[in-house]
Amino acid sequence: MRRTLLLILILGVGVTGCATEQTILLDLRAAQPAAEKKAEKLKVAVTIFEDARPDNDQRQEKARIGFRLHLLGCVTYFQIKGGQLGPAVSQAVAASLAQRGLETWVVKPGEQAEGKNPDLIVTGKILDLRAHASSRFGGTELVTRIKLALDLVNVSTKSSVHAILTGHGREKVILFDPADLEQLLSQPFATSVQEFLAGESMAVVLTKAQ
Repeated sequence: MRRTLLLILILGVGVTGCATEQTILLDLRAAQPAAEKKAEKLKVAVTIFEDARPDNDQRQEKARIGFRLHLLGCVTYFQIKGGQLGPAVSQAVAASLAQRGLETWVVKPGEQAEGKNPDLIVTGKILDLRAHASSRFGGTELVTRIKLALDLVNVSTKSSVHAILTGHGREKVILFDPADLEQLLSQPFATSVQEFLAGESMAVVLTKAQ
């Protein structure tokens, strides 16, 4: 069973032919190994990430993150399940923080992040997120990239951390399997997230004021 560390793409419909335009629904979820829980949980409110991809204003399909170009020239699109990229990414970030033993929730649009008296507030922007596959004779080339701007603020101490988290991958496979694309998108970015959470600056922000 394939394990991914942060972001998992769940295939919504299969790809079987090229007669008509098809769309694959992708669901972003966190699936990290459970971490040791702390005696006292810090409460973290994660706001909905802003979709700030450079071409977002020109996108008719806001949930679309990429496509597969088939050997015969037809195209299958990859689209985020639910139709909105921001909430999907926010849920993945919240789940990742929860795996560190933190009590997390996603702040719904219109709600105040301070509503449940969180210790930490996370805001962010999606600068890039894509997943492409190009099939040719001899195999399929997979390309993925993700880039997030993240800000985390300790409400009581006002200390903060700003980080740019990136992950990318490129791989060629003989037969196209969505699971390969899933791993290529999630694994490099998961490494970046873990490094961010383990950083010295994060230790300061995660320390609850006495």
